[in-house]
Amino acid sequence: AIKASEIWGNMANTINKPVVAIVDSGLDLNHNLLKNNLWNNPYDPLDGIDNDKNGYSDDIHGWDFVENDNSPQDGLYHGTHVAGIVSQITNGNVSIMPLRFQNNSGLGYAGVAASAIHYAVNMKLKGVNVAAINCSFGGLDSMPGVLESAIRRANDNDIVVVIAAGNNGVDMDVSPKYPASLKLSNGLTVAAINQDLSLANYSNYGKNSVQIAAPGSNIYSSLPNNSYGYVTGSSMAAPMVSATVGLLKTLGSYSALQIKNAVTQGSEAVYGWIDRIGGGLVNVLNSWNILKLQTPRIEPSPVVINEPKSPVETPLVRQIRYSFDTISYKQVRGWANISDRLSKPIVEIYVNNKLRYTVIDNQYRNDTKQNNGFVVSINKKFLKYGWNLVEVRIKDPSNQLASIVIKKNVRR
Repeated sequence: AIKASEIWGNMANTINKPVVAIVDSGLDLNHNLLKNNLWNNPYDPLDGIDNDKNGYSDDIHGWDFVENDNSPQDGLYHGTHVAGIVSQITNGNVSIMPLRFQNNSGLGYAGVAASAIHYAVNMKLKGVNVAAINCSFGGLDSMPGVLESAIRRANDNDIVVVIAAGNNGVDMDVSPKYPASLKLSNGLTVAAINQDLSLANYSNYGKNSVQIAAPGSNIYSSLPNNSYGYVTGSSMAAPMVSATVGLLKTLGSYSALQIKNAVTQGSEAVYGWIDRIGGGLVNVLNSWNILKLQTPRIEPSPVVINEPKSPVETPLVRQIRYSFDTISYKQVRGWANISDRLSKPIVEIYVNNKLRYTVIDNQYRNDTKQNNGFVVSINKKFLKYGWNLVEVRIKDPSNQLASIVIKKNVRR
C-alpha cells in the first residue's frame, strides 16, 4: 500500500546507517525479526564502564528507563509490534534503537518518556545518525511541559518526530490531543486507515493537526516470544512513517525538514478523507523520487535547547519514580522519588478537579520501594455522595508537570 518494497533494490550501503528510535514498551531483543536490526552503540562497548559519559553504562542497544538498566526488554507487546513494522518496512536498511518507558502493564509517564527522547537527542549530538523518533503514545488533553520540552528539543536538533494521532476518533482541530497536536517544523502526526483506504473510525484526524496517514488496521507484525500477530491502532500507522523517514535518510545527508517535506509532498490524495487530513497516504516511492531531485545538505549546526551541562543532568537523569498503593475516597497513599538527593518531587492531589493537597517527599530513597512514602487522608467535605474523581499529579522541583499519574473515580 505504501510502495516501500519498490525502493529496496536501490539501497546503498552506508557506514552510518540511519536509526529510528522507538520510545515505547521496549522490544523482544531476541526476536528473529528484530535482533539483527538492533542499533549498536559505537561509543559504549559492554565493559561495565560508561565510556560515552552519557549517564548510562553499557547502553549497547538503548536503555530501559523503567528498570533503569541496559536491557529494554518488552514485557507488554506494543513496542515489539511497532519495532517489527519498522523492521519490515525498511527491510534491514535502518537500525532500531529501543527506549523503554512503558512498564509491563502499559503504564508510561511523561517524565520517563521525556528522558527517553532526551537520550535519543544526546546520541544524535554524539554523531549517531538518528533520523526519526517514533512516539506511538498520547491521547492527553493537556501537554506535560517536561515532555513538550523534550519533543521540541528533538525537533530543533534535526530529527523527524513521528507521533501517532491517537485512537479517540475525534477532530483534533476542535479537541486537541497531545502530543499529537503539537505543531512541529520537523514533526509528522499520523492517522490510521483501513485496508480499503478508508479513514479508520477510531483514528483521530484534523485538517490542520494531522499531516499524513498510513495503514493501521489489522497490521501483522512481531510480538514477544518470537511470535507474530495482528494489532490495530494509529500506533501501527506511525512506525510506517518513521520507517519511511529512515529509508529516505539512506539517500544522504538530507535535513529533517527536507525529508518531512518529501514525505508529505509524495503522499497520495485519497478523496474519501482529503478534507480531514492535511496530507494523503504515505508513498515511499514518490517521496524517494522527490528527495533524489534535491541537493543533500546538512542544516546549520543544530540548535540545542537546554543542553545538559554534565552527564549527571542529562535527560532528566533526575528520573522521577513514583507508585501509589491506595487511591480511594478516604486515602491516597504512595511514594515519589527523584534520583537526585537535592531534589524533591511534588505530589498534588485533586478531588473533583480542584487541588486539595500538596505533598513534598522530604528524603531521598535509595531503593524506591520502601520508606519515604506519604499518606493523605481526604477530608469528607471535599467529597460528594456517589462518584468522585481523584487525580494524582507529579511535578518536578521546578513545579513543572511531569505526569498525570492516575485519574480514578471513587465512590463515597
